[in-house]
Amino acid sequence: MSRRRLNRWLVIDATAITGLDFSAVGTVAELQHDLADLAKAGVTLALVALPKQRHVYLERMELLELIGARRIFESRHACVAAYKLECLKDDLGLPAA
Repeated sequence: MSRRRLNRWLVIDATAITGLDFSAVGTVAELQHDLADLAKAGVTLALVALPKQRHVYLERMELLELIGARRIFESRHACVAAYKLECLKDDLGLPAA
């Protein structure tokens, strides 16, 4: 019997992100390391409600590529739908997108 992969997502509501200043650079470097560790452990990071104008900050710090544009959602509902779809694909033995 094959073992079902556990889908684990860490979802951050990014509504309150107003910007990333110089003091955030060290924290971002730590976050990059933490994201790599999370990915190795099978945890997916997703952002919800990140204001469009804030994408530029994530691009500059190379976090957009690390998180993945397909893991940034306009709403909590869109994030939940994507999570459910990924779980369904796992149940059917289909590769995750």
